[in-house]
Amino acid sequence: MVSGPIGVVAEKALDLVGDVVTAKLDTSTAHEIRQGLRQRILDIYEEGNPCYLVAHSLGTIYAFDVVNELMREKELFNRASRKTWPIQGLVTLGSPIGIGLFRKGRTRVAKLGEGTKWFRWINYWDRTDPVVSGSIFGKHVSGYDIAEKYRKEDPKQGWIIRDKPLDTGRTWLLAHVAYWDHTVVGDGLADLIAN
Repeated sequence: MVSGPIGVVAEKALDLVGDVVTAKLDTSTAHEIRQGLRQRILDIYEEGNPCYLVAHSLGTIYAFDVVNELMREKELFNRASRKTWPIQGLVTLGSPIGIGLFRKGRTRVAKLGEGTKWFRWINYWDRTDPVVSGSIFGKHVSGYDIAEKYRKEDPKQGWIIRDKPLDTGRTWLLAHVAYWDHTVVGDGLADLIAN
């Protein structure tokens, strides 16, 4: 066992690799995580409270999957009234969903069908975030448009997807954890709630 700062870094790196493998291979643990998130969302829904889902890093993978799973249950999403939906909007921060490792099976969003209300997804990302780029060295990403990958010109899709590149003022892993401190993220969430 290595102690000191190197030991702490090694332990955290091992945890991270384990989390990535769990999400990528869709293990029973990943299934439990999705089921727990789904149940919590439905509990909030049954209490009559609005739910705006904010997810970071690998959590965005689980959030995206659960949103799509719930949307496939047509009785939960009446496009005439967003207030009746179990989730009114999704905000993702530093998501790896655009890199090849996680894109397989997630190339489409569930269609909401006919109606006038749109499901809103805002994706915030920093160009130097290594989780967004998939580069351990945090190479600068010039284009990372989740909207380009998921948005279709089909009104039945029912999603508004917006990519919001940020400059957190940090680099590498510090950029990955800096989203929580950026006022633009809070403003975007407030806009979702107010509109």
